[in-house]
Amino acid sequence: MKKIIFYVILLLCLHRIQAQDILILYGGQTSQLSQAQGYAANLSATGVFDTVDAVIWDAPNKYDLNYLNDYDAIMVVTNGGYNASYGMGDLLKTYVDNGGGVGIFLFANASIEIGGSWNYNALIPAGQSMGPTNFGTIDIPTHPALNYPFVINTATWNVGSLWSSTSNTLAPEAYSIAKFSDGRPGLQARENVGINGMGRVIDFAVSPSAATGSNAVPGYQLFANIMMWLVGSIQTTGDTCLATNSVSFSFLDDGGSPVVSHAWDFGDTTSSTLAAPSKTYTAAGVFDITLTVVRQDASSNIYTDKVVISDNPTAANAGEDIYLTSGTTTAQLTGNVPSVGEGAWSWVSGPNTPNATVTDNVLNLSNLMEGTYEYQWEISNGTCLPSTDLVEILIADNMVPTDVTITSMEITENNEIGDTVGSLSTTDADIDDTHTYSLVSGIGAEDNESFMIVDAELQAGGPFDYETKNTYSIRVRSTDRFGGFFEKSFLITILDTDNEDTDGDGIQDAIDNCKYVSNPDQSDLDQDGIGDLCDDDDDNDGILDNQDNCASMANANQADEDSDGLGNVCDEDDDNDGTPDSEDAFPLDENEDTNTDGDGTGDNADTDDDNDGTPDTEDAFPLDPNEDTDTDGDGTGDNADTDDDNDGTPDSEDAFPLDENEDTDTDGDGTGDNADTDDDNDGQSDAGETSCGSDPLDAASMATDTDGDATPDCVDTDDDNDGTPDSEDAFPLDSTEDTDTDGDGIGNNADEDDDNDGIEDSEDTNPLEADDTTEVPVEETVIPAEALTPNGDGINDTWVIPGIDNYPNNVVKVFNRWGHEVFAVQSYKNDWGGLYKDNREKLPSGSYLYVIDLGDGEAPLQGWVFLNY
Repeated sequence: MKKIIFYVILLLCLHRIQAQDILILYGGQTSQLSQAQGYAANLSATGVFDTVDAVIWDAPNKYDLNYLNDYDAIMVVTNGGYNASYGMGDLLKTYVDNGGGVGIFLFANASIEIGGSWNYNALIPAGQSMGPTNFGTIDIPTHPALNYPFVINTATWNVGSLWSSTSNTLAPEAYSIAKFSDGRPGLQARENVGINGMGRVIDFAVSPSAATGSNAVPGYQLFANIMMWLVGSIQTTGDTCLATNSVSFSFLDDGGSPVVSHAWDFGDTTSSTLAAPSKTYTAAGVFDITLTVVRQDASSNIYTDKVVISDNPTAANAGEDIYLTSGTTTAQLTGNVPSVGEGAWSWVSGPNTPNATVTDNVLNLSNLMEGTYEYQWEISNGTCLPSTDLVEILIADNMVPTDVTITSMEITENNEIGDTVGSLSTTDADIDDTHTYSLVSGIGAEDNESFMIVDAELQAGGPFDYETKNTYSIRVRSTDRFGGFFEKSFLITILDTDNEDTDGDGIQDAIDNCKYVSNPDQSDLDQDGIGDLCDDDDDNDGILDNQDNCASMANANQADEDSDGLGNVCDEDDDNDGTPDSEDAFPLDENEDTNTDGDGTGDNADTDDDNDGTPDTEDAFPLDPNEDTDTDGDGTGDNADTDDDNDGTPDSEDAFPLDENEDTDTDGDGTGDNADTDDDNDGQSDAGETSCGSDPLDAASMATDTDGDATPDCVDTDDDNDGTPDSEDAFPLDSTEDTDTDGDGIGNNADEDDDNDGIEDSEDTNPLEADDTTEVPVEETVIPAEALTPNGDGINDTWVIPGIDNYPNNVVKVFNRWGHEVFAVQSYKNDWGGLYKDNREKLPSGSYLYVIDLGDGEAPLQGWVFLNY
C-alpha cells in the first residue's frame, strides 16, 4: 500500500502525520457516481488524507484485489439497490485477510450482509436487518489530524427505524464502539480478523441526514476519524531544524491487539526499542522511519514514515540601498538566490504602497512617491528561523556636486605601488550626501592608468621615475549617492631626487655632509654642516682637533686642572682624586669629595658631618642628621626604629622602649611587670593569684582571702587566722570556731551540748564525752536535731528527729524567723533536706522555728533548728 507524507508546518516545529489513501466503494448505480464523489470531497476536506477516491461497484468483480490493495482503508457506502450478488463481500474479505481496514457506512435500509460467504459481517447476525441493541461502550480516539471537535448531538442525529432487532447474539470479538443516549449502539466493530489477525471491520449505521446539512462538518470529521482509526500510523513531532532539532516519535495504534514491543529504525543507523523515543539528528536530509510492532496475539506490523531535517536557510542579502531623484517612480530590487529555502519580498514601510510584481528573487516596483521605503528579503525553509535583510529606497531632491579637490598633487619618484598622492574631497550643497570617486575618460585623462583610487585616496599605480616623466594628467569624477556627479582634471608632479652616492655610504651626495668620506651616521658634532670625519675642528672652538685637549667639546681656554692632558670639560675627574666630577662635591680639591651637611666644609675636615649637633665621635650615624643613637645596635637609628630595644614590642606599645627586659607596667608603679611581684598592685602577689585562679593583671580580679591577710585562701594555711591550721580546724573559715566535738555542725563555742548527749554543757560533768554516766532526767521522748547541713557529705544532710517514728500521727511544721511556714508534713520520715515546701528551692542558711505535734494529745514540741550548707 502507498504511504505518503503529509506536513503541517508551524514556526520552528514540524508536526507530521502519516496520511492515508482512502477509497470510497459505493454500492449503487453508475448514475450515483457524482453522489459518491461528493462523499469523497467532503471526506477529503477534513485535510487528513492524501487522496480520497470514489468508485461505483455496479457489476460482479468490477475491481480486483490489486486495485484495492493500493488503498490503506476502504469506506463502503451501501445504499438502495445494493445487493450481495455482485461479489463485493468475498473481495473485501480477502482484503481484510491481508490486513486491510474496512468501514461500512449505512445510509439507508440496505442489507449489510455482504455476501453469504463473508463471515466478517457477523457484526450483524445473518438474516437480521440490524444487530443487538445493547453492548459495552468504548470511545473512538480522536485522531490528532482532525481539527474539528467530534460531538454527536443525539437530538439531531437521526437514527430512525434502523434500530430494530430481536436477537442479542453477536459474533465473537465484536463490540460496540459508541452508543446513543437511549443505549442503542451507533458504531460496532470487529478487530483482528482475517488469516493473519491483522484486519479490522467497522460498521456504522446512521440515516443520511445525520451526515448532511447542519451535521455535515462534524459528520465527516467522524467518518475521517473512523477511517484513520482503521490503520495505525507513526506520529512525529518536534523541531526539525538541524541546528536545534529534537524529534519525538510515537505510534497511533489502529485499535488491534495490544502492542507489546516496538522496534524503531530512524534511517541514520540509529534505533530504539522505546514506545515513544526522541532523538537528535546530526545531519540534514530525508530519513526513512520504520517501526515494527509485535502485538499480544503474536502478530506483527510494519509502519513507515519520513523525517525531513532541514539546514538553516541561506543568509538573506537584499542588495545595496537605492537612491533615486524626485520624479522617479520605478525601481527594481534583487535578492540573492537561496541554495537552502525559498525567498520572499515584503513591504515594510513607505509613503505609499507601490505596485509590485515578483519574479523569483526580483521585485519590480512602480507608482513610487518621494520618500523612504523599506523592503525585506526573507529566506525561509519553513522549519528553521528565517534569514532577513532590509533594503532602503530613498527618493528625494538632489543637488549635484560642484567641485572636487585633492590635498596633494605631488609624489617623489622611486615610490612604492599604493603610495598615497593625496586625499579627495567634494563640495556639495547636500551636506549629508556621500560620494564615491573614480577615474574617468575625458579631457585631461591621458594618464589615468598610472593611478588608482581607493575609497577617497588617490594612490600611485606604480613607481615613478622623474628622469623618464615628471608630470601626469588624470580626470576624477565624484558621484553622489543619487548618481549626480562632477568631473575635474588634475596635473600630478613627480619630484626629483639626486641618486649619486660618491663615497658609497648609502647617503646621496645631495644630502651627504661628508661626500667623499663614507660616514653613514652623518655625525656632525658642531652642526656646521661638515661631517666630523671631514671637519678639522669638530667642536668649533678654534683649536684644531690634533691640538685640542678636548676635541669633542668646545674649550678654547684648554683648562686642565690635573695636568693629565685631558681638558677639564672632557675630564671626568678634574682633581684626580678617584671620585668622578659628577659625584665630587669638591671636583677641584683632591682632599675632599663629600659635604654631607652642605655647609661648605668637606667631611674630612668637618667634625660634625651631618650638622645634627652631635659630634661625629659620639654620633652612631655621623652622616645622618636625623639619627645619632642606636639603642639596640640593629643598624636602624632610634628615631626611625619602631622597636628601639629590639624586644619585639613596638615602641608605641612599649612602656619601657629602651629596656629590652621590660615592655609592660600594668599597675603604672614604674616597675615593669617582669620585675614587679604584684603587677596589678591589688595587694595579692602574682604567684598567689596565679595559684588561686584570679587574674594577676586585673586589680578587680582577686582570689578569696577570708582573713584579709593578703594571702589567698588557696595558699593560706590558716584561712580564718584563728591560730588553728586549716588542716586541724573544723571551721577553717570561722575565726570563732575550730572544734565540733559531736559533729552536729555547730562549733563547741556556740554549741550548748558539745557531746550531744542530751545534757547541756553547763550541767554535764563531762561536756565533751557523750558516754558519761551522769543521769539526766528525760522529759521528752522526741528530741529533734538542732542542726541541718544538707551539703552532700553524708552528715546531717536531712533533719533527724529521733523517736518520731513512734508517733505515726505526727504533724511537723517549720517556720522562718518572720513566722512564715516553709515546710509542713504529716507523719514525718526524717527526710527533710532544707527545701522550701514541695519544690526544689533551697532555703537560705539560718535558724528556723519548728512545731511538732506528736498526735498523742500532748502539747506540741517547739524549738529551733540551725540550717547551714
